Amino acid sequence: MRSFVTGGTGFTGSHLVRRLLARGDEVRVLDAAPGLFHDELAGLGARITLGSVTDAVLVDRLVEGTEVVFHLAAAFRKINLPKRDYWEINCRGTRHVAESCLRHGVRRLVYCSTQGVHGHIVKV
Repeated sequence: MRSFVTGGTGFTGSHLVRRLLARGDEVRVLDAAPGLFHDELAGLGARITLGSVTDAVLVDRLVEGTEVVFHLAAAFRKINLPKRDYWEINCRGTRHVAESCLRHGVRRLVYCSTQGVHGHIVKV
């Protein structure tokens, strides 16, 4: 199976990529930074591209020809970005991924998120 993982060199994404590779998938990964597991995953056969889900052309190129997309990329509270960047990555980036999946007839889109996308929670 041909899979595409956004946010694939981070903690959760890297575990997913390892599992997909272990079952024999051809795996494309998009991540904004190399991450701790970049070299290991590349050595296992993942095709890693550094870039952002905010780049619709890049996302479209990587989605084309895949059967399943796992969207894990997100900006969350620990990286302290300007508020506008959270919108661009978490909303517009997700839209780019979803629209590209529709355009290319992807069989399944798996969307993952975290409470961290809501920013720093002071009081519950």
